Amino acid sequence: MSGPMDKDELQALVQSAAEEGTKKAFMSMGLNTEDAIETQKDMAFLRGQRTATEQMGRTIRTAVLITLVTGGIGLLWVGFQFAVHKPPAP
Repeated sequence: MSGPMDKDELQALVQSAAEEGTKKAFMSMGLNTEDAIETQKDMAFLRGQRTATEQMGRTIRTAVLITLVTGGIGLLWVGFQFAVHKPPAP
């Protein structure tokens, strides 16, 4: 059995274990650790998709809100006109 590890051996062992664990974690998430540039491009694409989806959601919510407000104002206007121009009673 060998003696206790010195500081350099221990540091090399820890570094190797950290690299292997990180690589396994990334691989389990479906990330290719061999081609970092492609992985960065994939992440940039996903970020673009996320921000576009968020923007689309904001736009749709705004359109729905505008439609509801316009409909409410229209309903009030029709009610006001009906009240002002009430047909004569028979």
